[in-house]
Amino acid sequence: MDIGVVVQNVGALAAINAAVRRGRPFIDRVVTLGGSMPKGPGNYLLPIGTPLSHFVEKTGGLKGPAGRIINGGPMMGAAMADLESPITKGTSGILIFGPGEIKPVNQRACIRCGKCVSICPASLMPHMLSNIVEFQLFDKLREYSITDCIECGCCSFECPAGRNIVQFIRQGKAHLWASERG
Repeated sequence: MDIGVVVQNVGALAAINAAVRRGRPFIDRVVTLGGSMPKGPGNYLLPIGTPLSHFVEKTGGLKGPAGRIINGGPMMGAAMADLESPITKGTSGILIFGPGEIKPVNQRACIRCGKCVSICPASLMPHMLSNIVEFQLFDKLREYSITDCIECGCCSFECPAGRNIVQFIRQGKAHLWASERG
């Protein structure tokens, strides 16, 4: 907005168009089902509130047991414990992988290589933000502009120490918002 530009995703624009031109409420969502385990991967138009388990079952089920379920994409998605959650207005994709397909990364201490800083599209210092949260120095969150983080996941992907920097940043934002609410 500061430079006269608004960036919207295609789904939001389609929902606005449907609401304004046709008077249609936002009651369904296009959801991508992917990963190696679904028998029916693809894009589906689903009513908001549909249980994920019902969605997966209706698309053919799974080829075997699910090892990792991710709500969202591979960079910004969040791991899920199971498929008992519903489709929400923010659900864009569900990735389901088999056991052992995604190897856990041994998270180590930050080595201060600067790779996360050089790749950050918001020009932040992700390593500092993760360290602030890890060591509970919450009074410094605003100083390092944690709310400017777009949670794209580039920093975590690039980190040679295997740190889940985005998860630390999400925790920091949650702490900041909770403390501001009182």
